[in-house]
This record gives sequence, structure tokens and C-alpha cells, in this order.
Amino acid sequence: TLPMRNLTATICLTIAVLIGSAGVSASASADYQKGWTAANSGDYATALREWTPLAKQGDTRAQTELYGPVTHVRDGDTIKIGPIAVRLEGVSAPELREKLGQQSKIFMRNLVIGKIVLCRLNGSKTYDRFVGVCFLDNKDIGATIIAKGLARDCPRYSGGRYKKLQTASAKRMIKLPKYCRRKTYR
Repeated sequence: TLPMRNLTATICLTIAVLIGSAGVSASASADYQKGWTAANSGDYATALREWTPLAKQGDTRAQTELYGPVTHVRDGDTIKIGPIAVRLEGVSAPELREKLGQQSKIFMRNLVIGKIVLCRLNGSKTYDRFVGVCFLDNKDIGATIIAKGLARDCPRYSGGRYKKLQTASAKRMIKLPKYCRRKTYR
């Protein structure tokens, strides 16, 4: 059933994100691939069995890749996979009370809710959210929402990778927060 599948995915993803130490075994690549194949087919229990030892051994893929169904969308730049909140790295969507805030959330919800995404976490956290770039069908969802005109590139954290995707209307209508502006040093 879907709730049990989500719970199993959540357990798999939580362990993969939270566990870590040093040293990776020689068969780690093959075991990681077995876990990936299992997760890709919806068999999260097998993925958990394959990835947990790898995460404990220090395999960074098993520690920093989050893969599973999106269970909640907070706003245009924050999604949840199980209980794990992920802030899209380098994306600045308007707050819900701001112009385009609700449209941004609705667009993101329609794009990803209930669908399997892969998030590559960068090791940072902001508030209760891990930070990363997330993909749906191998397409960067941050790039998708920015190209739709419902979010902006946050150059301080994106390195400008979304700059060319920004629409003129988004630049006019969505205020870029101060934390997104690049720091300049004299």
C-alpha cells in the first residue's frame, strides 16, 4: 500500500541521510547499484538493505542522495520526501504571502507531489531543511520552476547556474532576498 511504501521509503532515506563514518568497501559500487535498481523499481526495503551498510562505511552517495516520493510541498522552493524537508539549492521562490507565492507552491505541487525524485544534498542545512538539487525524470526541478517564471536564481548559492533561465516578469515581480545576493569583498 502507498502509506507503507512511503514509510519504508522514509526509513530508507532517513538512514541514508543521517548515517556516516569512514571507509568504503570494494564491493560498494555494486551494492549501491543494487540499491539504486531496487529503489527505482519501488522496492525500498531492498534499497534500505543495500544502502544502510554503505552509509555506515562512509559511501557518500548512500549518505547524500535522497530518493523517493514527494510527500509534501511547503512552497516553491521546499519539498518533503517522507519527513525530510529539502530546500532547493540556488532557487528563490516567493514566500506564500508574497506576489506569486501561492502560484509557485501550486506549480511545484502539481509538478512533484507523489512522484519519485532524486535529491543530491550538499551537506548544508537551513533551519529544518537539508539543501540540495532535486531531479524529476532527470530534469532539475529548480530549473523548471525558474524557467516557468515562478522563482528566481539565488546566485550566492547557485553560482549563477539558473541565471539564464530567469524570466523578465519574474525579475520584475519577485524580489530577490538579501541572502541571495553575492557577497562582495573589497
